[in-house]
Amino acid sequence: MNNITHLKGFIESINDDTICVFSKKDNCRYLFKITDIPNSKTFDKVDLLIIPAKPGEELSRILSAKPSKKPKPIKIANFSTLLKHMIITKERLIATQEEEQNSESTEQIQEKIDWLTKGISLFS
Repeated sequence: MNNITHLKGFIESINDDTICVFSKKDNCRYLFKITDIPNSKTFDKVDLLIIPAKPGEELSRILSAKPSKKPKPIKIANFSTLLKHMIITKERLIATQEEEQNSESTEQIQEKIDWLTKGISLFS
């Protein structure tokens, strides 16, 4: 009877006609035909059901391959809270700028106001 093995690992290298998969579980390398795992790239994770190569054989056989998970779509965060805080901070800085007449602090405050204005226009 054939020794069926569950192989979880990653593609370590790809040659002209073979793919080398490294198993995390038993720290072994398994060789497969390049056609057995199409569209594969180095360091792709794999989850396979295989028959390991017998002594004297070089290539192992793949019985089934679990499809890789599709990447989740990027979620767009809700920026309304950030936008509200930026507007409040900008209003406070404008009020502070009107109260102070010091030229150094006025320049710094104006830089912050300009930065917040750019940020508000970006998120709104």
